[in-house]
Amino acid sequence: MTSLALFPPELPVLRETSNGGCQQVSLLRPS
Repeated sequence: MTSLALFPPELPVLRETSNGGCQQVSLLRPS
């Protein structure tokens, strides 16, 4: 979690999942 901290907390981000897909995660909620 390095560059993720640069995003505003209210912006959802797309992160790569282990199966090669993408999932939308909101930084408002800890994963």
